[in-house]
Amino acid sequence: MLTQGQVEDEIRRLSHRMENSTDRYAVEVQTAAEAEVEYKRRHHTAIIQLIHSGVKASVQEKESRAFLASADEYRAHKMTAAVLSATKEELVTLRHQIDALRTLAANIRNQT
Repeated sequence: MLTQGQVEDEIRRLSHRMENSTDRYAVEVQTAAEAEVEYKRRHHTAIIQLIHSGVKASVQEKESRAFLASADEYRAHKMTAAVLSATKEELVTLRHQIDALRTLAANIRNQT
C-alpha cells in the first residue's frame, strides 16, 4: 500500500508534468492556428488563380484542383490539429490521475 508521502510525491510529479503540458499546449494552439490559416490562404489563392486563369472547369473540379495545390498545407494543418488534440487528451488524463490520487490520499488520511 502507498503511504501518504508517496501519494503526495506522485501528485507533485503529475502536477509538474501537467504544467509542462499546459505550456506546450499553448504553443501548439498557436502553431495549429497558423497552419490552418496558411492552408486556407493557399487553398483560396489557388481557387482565385483558377477562376482568373479562364480555365473552363466545374466548381467541383476547381475545388479539387485547389485542394491538390494546397495539399501540403492541408496535411500540415491536420497534423498540427492532431498534435493539439493529443496534448489536450494528455492534459485531461493527467487531471484525472491527479484527482484519483487526491481521493487516494484522502482515503489514506481517513484510515489513520
